[in-house]
Amino acid sequence: MLNTKKKKKKKKGYHSFIGTSHIIGPLIPFIILDCNLRLPYKFSTSITTSLLFLISFSRIKTLLFGLTYSKPCVFHNTLRIATLNTRCLLTNTNCPPKKEFLRYLCKYANHQCDILCIQNTQTEKNNMRSITPRNELTLKGFMNNRSWIAYQHTAILCINPRYRIENTEINEDTRILTADIIESDSGNLVTHILNTYIPPHGPNRTPVIEELKNHRIFSSSPSEPWILCGDLNTHIYDPKARLTSSDRDFLERLHSSFKDLVKLTTDSPDGTAYSPAPTFKSTSNNALSTIDYLFGNEMLCNMVASSGQVYPASQWTDHYMVYVGIRDSKWLFLI
Repeated sequence: MLNTKKKKKKKKGYHSFIGTSHIIGPLIPFIILDCNLRLPYKFSTSITTSLLFLISFSRIKTLLFGLTYSKPCVFHNTLRIATLNTRCLLTNTNCPPKKEFLRYLCKYANHQCDILCIQNTQTEKNNMRSITPRNELTLKGFMNNRSWIAYQHTAILCINPRYRIENTEINEDTRILTADIIESDSGNLVTHILNTYIPPHGPNRTPVIEELKNHRIFSSSPSEPWILCGDLNTHIYDPKARLTSSDRDFLERLHSSFKDLVKLTTDSPDGTAYSPAPTFKSTSNNALSTIDYLFGNEMLCNMVASSGQVYPASQWTDHYMVYVGIRDSKWLFLI
């Protein structure tokens, strides 16, 4: 069979400049000496400074990155997991705001997160569990061979290619998505994730709550890392929140086995109750509420290092991205 693959052209610019610096590096002392002998002082000094900068930059690049690399390297020892309600991200993806939002999440969000859990993935009008073939093709193009799984109500994207998704489970109405996050190089389990999108009210909310209460996440071993995240569509810290008996039972079980990872990294003034930052801004009356959460079991609570929020443009979504950083020695220097 003939090999029809086209040879990739070497990109010019930054990378070729770095490569050139390695070639001329050994000649720099002789160039400096020759310049000092032949040129006036002010010109030789300028050339000497420039060449010394070049060799210093070359040495730094060599020490940090090696001689060559094909993609940017990120130095951090923290796995960043984020959750975001995207308000039907894959609806009308030909619309410029939606395309820009998708491009932001798949290409630029890696500054905020490695793993992104999405809720409200696609409009409900098509009555499909899976995303449409057109939306699947669009998402596949933006993710560029990175691991992802997407359904109508929930999705998980591995923004960082160091990780991949395995052992996915999805419930009937696609509001409870479970998966394992695996380190690509070693094949080791990083964490289990349950991503959920609970309806705000109505007859569809109670069945999802009941299914969550009986999920295996609550009977798993404390030594297994678990994260439960998503849009719960209720302010669990608001004493005035209207909760059904199912809501109260679920929250009681949740708090008995898991802790709010954002709360663990947020300092509250002495003698004051914890007041979480809002994660949702209503488009109708601009009211603020906290309905998006990241919970972890005992094992992950001991490794949580940081948390924060990212504020996407209001034309993209009415939710804020919430993320936590989880530190562990086995994730040090994965380059």
